[in-house]
Amino acid sequence: MAEVADRIGLTGGLIAALDPGGRQRDHAPGRVMCDVAVGLVDGASCIEDLAALRAEPDLFGPLASSSTIWRTLDDINGAALERLRAARAAALERAVSLAGYAAMPPPVTAAGAPIRATVIDLDVTITCCRSEKEGAAPTWKRTYGFHPLLASLADLDCFLSGMLRSGNAGSNTAADHIDVLFDALAAVPKAWLDHPVRVRGDTAAFTHDFLAQIRALRPDTDTDTDERAGLDIRFSVGCRVDAVVQAAISAVPEEAWSAATRSDGTESQRGQTVEITDLVRAASPAWFKPWPTGMRLIARRERPHSGAKLTLWEAATGWRHQVVATDCPASETVPVPREEAEHRQHACVEDRMRQGKQMGLALLPSRIWDINAAWLELVICADQLTALTRLLGFDDHDPMRRTEIKRLRYRILHVPGRITRTGRQVFLHLPRSWPWIESLRTAWARITAIPIPA
Repeated sequence: MAEVADRIGLTGGLIAALDPGGRQRDHAPGRVMCDVAVGLVDGASCIEDLAALRAEPDLFGPLASSSTIWRTLDDINGAALERLRAARAAALERAVSLAGYAAMPPPVTAAGAPIRATVIDLDVTITCCRSEKEGAAPTWKRTYGFHPLLASLADLDCFLSGMLRSGNAGSNTAADHIDVLFDALAAVPKAWLDHPVRVRGDTAAFTHDFLAQIRALRPDTDTDTDERAGLDIRFSVGCRVDAVVQAAISAVPEEAWSAATRSDGTESQRGQTVEITDLVRAASPAWFKPWPTGMRLIARRERPHSGAKLTLWEAATGWRHQVVATDCPASETVPVPREEAEHRQHACVEDRMRQGKQMGLALLPSRIWDINAAWLELVICADQLTALTRLLGFDDHDPMRRTEIKRLRYRILHVPGRITRTGRQVFLHLPRSWPWIESLRTAWARITAIPIPA
């Protein structure tokens, strides 16, 4: 991971961003931040855990002490965070170029076929704490802690941006969604924005201001006032099933429902889909008026599994319902069941959150808000390092290309080894019988072949 950080330019970029004076020192702030990110990938859950790397200087090099790391994090202010994000975005752009994806992203697969777009998923999670920390508050899940909002890039399966928020922050706060989306768009490789962009979210993203802002980023909008406008950007978010939507679903003829599409592209035996845009508009034109022009509604119903929580209306109908709001235009080549399946792939963000919590997101280290905000940025750095290591180190046929962090640690990062010294050189010996030694050798050879930027 440290080699990847050096060779994609992340280490140098962070050093330049956080120490503009360019002073030569072993524990420059940028290098310290990069070392912490590498430690999070390795499994550290707090600053003291970095002692595991510090104990092997021959293998990992000199690592700053815990007190130096605390001081570095304490010095990170808002301006420094912006420079850190810019350095991370530059490293991401270089890495995807090295991997052969400079012009367009690797396709995201849904329902057995690729989504030809850069897909950004937004979602919130809860980070609990057991002590009084600045900004900690009761959450809607009756826990105590923080309620961060994060944007992830489905094309690379990694975080793009995030915002630390108090535990009582609303799930559907439009201003927070807009800020995180703008940060995510700034972090996406520039050439990728020349292609269609899809923003996915759950019902928390179904707000007038957020969807109107996405609409304003398109060049064909009548309210083209945003300086970022010019993107072919569309949204696909969950829609609240209120009384108007319930009435429209109830009015759908039985023969209008069609079989939903499963994740492998085959027809579902349990789920059915239908577009209800015209029914909702006819039933209540006032309901549709505040929403962006061209918004469509796609309903899905399925027989509930045992133990499912149903509303009174769902219990009466015997079906569980979900509705998707999208401004993707209707197309014969992309039928309604496939559109719904492409949105349902947003559920993969839960896997992203789970892995983030295995890389430092589960616990925030300090009682000080700014330090915890910097820690969140390091979690994003660590997550991107993991994704870029998989991208650069393994080919498409290697299972390690798509594995999660827990398995990557077990098979590749945490390999038992032995250090020997001879002829003033240090050698690391790895077991030949390790089942995944060939994957490790291949990844090391591919990564070390990348030149370190000047």
